[in-house]
Amino acid sequence: MKLARLDNLQTMLDDKDDADTLLLCVDAASAIAEQLCKRTLSRRQGRTEYPSVDPPQGRYLWLDYFPIESVTSIKQLYSASNAATFTAAAALTEFTDYVIENAELGRLERLNSVWTARKYWLQAIYTGGFVDPQYVRIALATATWTAATRTLTQVGAFASYTWAAGDAIVINGGTGAATGVYRIASRVSDDAITLASAPVDNESGVVVSDTDLATGDITSTFTGLTPPPAYLRQAVRVQAVWLYNNRDTAGVREIMFEGGGKASFREADIHPMLVKACATLRGRI
Repeated sequence: MKLARLDNLQTMLDDKDDADTLLLCVDAASAIAEQLCKRTLSRRQGRTEYPSVDPPQGRYLWLDYFPIESVTSIKQLYSASNAATFTAAAALTEFTDYVIENAELGRLERLNSVWTARKYWLQAIYTGGFVDPQYVRIALATATWTAATRTLTQVGAFASYTWAAGDAIVINGGTGAATGVYRIASRVSDDAITLASAPVDNESGVVVSDTDLATGDITSTFTGLTPPPAYLRQAVRVQAVWLYNNRDTAGVREIMFEGGGKASFREADIHPMLVKACATLRGRI
């Protein structure tokens, strides 16, 4: 996941010619942020998770990817079970058996009972996490899909859009469409864009569709999607700029010269702004 937009970095650096290196720096800074936050931040759609905690029983249950966007199903069994057994089991009912007590923190509350979260006793299928800040806010309602060229088409939808490396779009629905966040490969015209082959946030990894979708009901909306907090995005930008400006020496301990001389360097620093931002995010958990 890229936690900062490429165009923001280009503005900060006044450098629009080295997009590939800048994207690598964003990737590196984003990876550092996830390590400091001690969690994966990127959105996952349709994630299947088998929560287990010690002690196993309690009123509250925390899911790994948050904020929670939606819950498809929660199933509670009382012995270790495989996927087929969970598929056949009945799901709990929201507001009767459980509630999303705090979506921002990924916390579910059991009603009139307790969770028994032993290994493979509990299954959650849900969508959660932060959406990529690089996603493009283009509203689609009647788009079609051409599989051979991976082209998404809606008349006039992309007239004001200018493509940038790393851009992504959210496909929320459509007859036969695999939803998820897709990288935009190119802008074809005011009416069309091409997409990368697979979504970046869907664990199934399937393309929008292997066949043409001509119904004209593919949608893209951004209601309910949560980007990373602004303070974290800014800190990642600062870290990425630092990495870019020190790209020839970052992580290099020393360099040897002809004749045997050497000059020492410190290992790549993590910017204190990023350390503080990640500590702030962890402190909310």
